[in-house]
Amino acid sequence: MSFNKKVFPKGRSYLFILLIALLTVTNGYGNSLIKNVDGRQNSYSEASELIEIFPVPSCYQTNNQYTLHVKPSSSQEWLTVPLIDHTTRGVLNCTYGNFYFTESVDLKITKTSTIYNHSISPKSYNIESSVVDNVLNLTLASSKYLMVTIDGTDIVVLADKKDIEKPAVSGPAIFNVNAEPYNADNTGTQIVTSIIQQAIDDASNYADGTGIVYIPQGVYNITRLNAKSNIEIYLDGGAVLRGTGNPQDYDEYVAGGEIDYTYCIHAENQSNIKIWGPGTIDGNGINLTGLTSAGTQPSDIDNAIMKIRALSIHNCSNVDVSNVITRECSSWTQSFYDSDNINVHATKVINERVLKHNDGIDFSACQHVRANHCFVLTSDDAVCAKGTDDNHEDCYDIRFEDIVVYSNTRGVKCGMQAYNKMYDIWFNNIDVLNARYGIDLLHQDGTGEWNDIHFRDIRVENLSYFTPSEPRPIVASVEDGGKVTNVEITNCSFDSWGTNNSRFVGHKYGTISNVIFTNLKIGDELMYSAEQANLDKNIFTGNVFFQVGDYENIAFPSLDNIEEEGFVFEPEDYSDQQLFAPFIVREDPDACQGKYIECDVTNSNVGVDGKVEYNFTVKEQAEFIVWLRTIAPNDTDDSFWVIMDGNPHKFNNIEPSESWNWDVVKDSDTGENPVVFNLSPGEHTLEIMRRENGTKLDKVYITNQKIITPNGCLDELFTDVEQLIYESGKDDLIVIQNPVEDCLQLSNTLCFPGILKLYDIRGREIKKLKVTQSGKVNVADLKSGIYFLELSTASGMLSQKIVLK
Repeated sequence: MSFNKKVFPKGRSYLFILLIALLTVTNGYGNSLIKNVDGRQNSYSEASELIEIFPVPSCYQTNNQYTLHVKPSSSQEWLTVPLIDHTTRGVLNCTYGNFYFTESVDLKITKTSTIYNHSISPKSYNIESSVVDNVLNLTLASSKYLMVTIDGTDIVVLADKKDIEKPAVSGPAIFNVNAEPYNADNTGTQIVTSIIQQAIDDASNYADGTGIVYIPQGVYNITRLNAKSNIEIYLDGGAVLRGTGNPQDYDEYVAGGEIDYTYCIHAENQSNIKIWGPGTIDGNGINLTGLTSAGTQPSDIDNAIMKIRALSIHNCSNVDVSNVITRECSSWTQSFYDSDNINVHATKVINERVLKHNDGIDFSACQHVRANHCFVLTSDDAVCAKGTDDNHEDCYDIRFEDIVVYSNTRGVKCGMQAYNKMYDIWFNNIDVLNARYGIDLLHQDGTGEWNDIHFRDIRVENLSYFTPSEPRPIVASVEDGGKVTNVEITNCSFDSWGTNNSRFVGHKYGTISNVIFTNLKIGDELMYSAEQANLDKNIFTGNVFFQVGDYENIAFPSLDNIEEEGFVFEPEDYSDQQLFAPFIVREDPDACQGKYIECDVTNSNVGVDGKVEYNFTVKEQAEFIVWLRTIAPNDTDDSFWVIMDGNPHKFNNIEPSESWNWDVVKDSDTGENPVVFNLSPGEHTLEIMRRENGTKLDKVYITNQKIITPNGCLDELFTDVEQLIYESGKDDLIVIQNPVEDCLQLSNTLCFPGILKLYDIRGREIKKLKVTQSGKVNVADLKSGIYFLELSTASGMLSQKIVLK
């Protein structure tokens, strides 16, 4: 064989070229890594190996004022990371750049003119920087998500560790939408929903394992895709699944009352799904809403034509979402319903900052969830756990961790939907760059019980909202009823106080109790009390503790430390009082003891007749509230006068209903706040006087225990209290007489010996003793009230409720 001399030269030149060829290595992404003859790597090729940069999709514009350059700290060659603008209605929400790296990197952001002011968030990263004229310099040693603000422009740096290996572009398990038989258009000029859906269906039916739907670089116009079981959807760098922005294109959507909504990717009743890669899922949501004009306000979302979510995962199991960018959605962006075993890692949300309801990451009635190392920029709730009523699933074992968020409403949020139980919910190590409420616990739209809620290491830098009077550091409230207990707020800090106080507001049918603040810091000051922290509470919020120090494990008080002192009476029992008329006694099988009182004569002024007078003795000084079990037929016949020791209160606006309900006495002349009666030891008089006709009164309950809501009649007042007692279901009685006075008379039909335990209404063990035979047990030293007995013998366990006079 002979060689052309021009192609293959002789001598030292030939040897040199051969050496260069032998030292050429492919890096796996189509780049060459070339070493010099002295063994040093060419710096540009080294940078390309250590840093992966993605092409700009054709549907996006890059920023013309700022440039981002990166390089490995060990190299001298700078690479350019495109900064992509996210602009809606002519307003730049942010510009962002995403890249992968394998070792410490240097960054420089260059402005076309001089840099005057800059900041880097999260502040907790303590990133050092320097500015020389128009260049900002900094270094990253690990994966970080930053918001760098230069002269009013927010530049989001999404620096990810290169710890994933992209799949092959072809092969037996690869369903590449650009290859045969799909050949999907990647220019964004055609709608390719059906083509990509076919690839998804084929991947799900792949018989030899998991099928991978490969989305190469390009823009793919879609409506709604339906993910299936046992698939992966991989979006390569520079790939965009983008909504069309035209409501008429969507034949699959959910009728949402006044506003319909749809999804980019939806999965329902599926399992084993993975959606990953550095590509983008773009809802094109502003165009879809029709709210494209300048000056759009947050509430204008109510006039949207259609809303869209990037991901909607419903009733699925084993779902993994990682690395993808989700952008411009007008509803909950990454939304998971009634699903379990979910992992969300290194995902990003880039939304606009004005539109309401464009939440970042939501888990609704889900279980076993991990969301970590994510970034969210949006207008509404950034990260949120909720309880929905779709499948009546409880929401528990939820972990948000190592997340950076920017929101114009709630930074970290538990709620608002509360249809089912929620517990074991954790928000850990989260930086809130901006929010209306830094931490929000909103129990609304339901009456499910919540407990075991944790906020740890939450750092809030700025509190602001569209109106200046709203921002608050921490808010917790119950709107419709349903208890909230055992809430931990540990090592949380706020750079500012906001413009209004924090608040914890329980509900008469759903109290907030057992809240522990540990090392709460506002400004540069540690908080030792609710007063110091400007934390407003109402009477349905109890057991709020502040502590400072090292507490590795937070122990919640298991029981309320307030000793119950209460009084219950039936108004019809006082019908023989001289001024009872024009009250009359009526019968109703649903009323306690089958009777209630009502007045047919209207008199809105405090008078001398139409009155029930009840005298009672308080043992210890305490604050009391008064409950009435009533039926108010409408909003005009809905009031009584409630008079304590001669001081009248106009209890107006009792909740109208057709059935018996307990309502706490409020004073309509003092802002409808529940009336708190500070009663000293001794005799007191409570009077209930007519005010409007038609309002029915069944029972009255006076109590110093403000975090227990009455329910039903006397024997059911405390059924919402967790009882630490075994219910045997047997009819055997432990105590013969009931109510009890001074001594328990044990039944002689029981099998002795045994252990007798006595519990109070809060489940606390009061007495424990061995009993060998039937007889009497002295309880004269105990306060009047409701107690529970538990007798354990060789024959089993019995329990009984007693009333001690």
